[in-house]
Amino acid sequence: MSSHRIKSVDIIPIFPRLASRYADRVVDMYGIDSRLLCRIETDSGLVGWGDQRVRPRFVPADDMGQDLVGRDPFDEPRSVRVCAGGEPAAVRAGVWECEAGAFGERLV
Repeated sequence: MSSHRIKSVDIIPIFPRLASRYADRVVDMYGIDSRLLCRIETDSGLVGWGDQRVRPRFVPADDMGQDLVGRDPFDEPRSVRVCAGGEPAAVRAGVWECEAGAFGERLV
């Protein structure tokens, strides 16, 4: 067991607007213009970022990822499964980046 505990999980949806000339159009193409970022911070100062493409009208649950707070990031398989909303790729990647940071490495 590591000495790291997840202190916070921030979910940041990004939905950029289309250019004004396309204001009358509805775009619903998976991942073309919408992303979900996840920032995970541990009590030891490690920070992990994850992202994933989402549908334009995707609305993350208010408590997405909050079940991970207080958990050990190295207990990831169990931790991510209990995360509200299932296993979002953004959350998984953020946890993995925290794990890599504990060894002085980066995923990207």
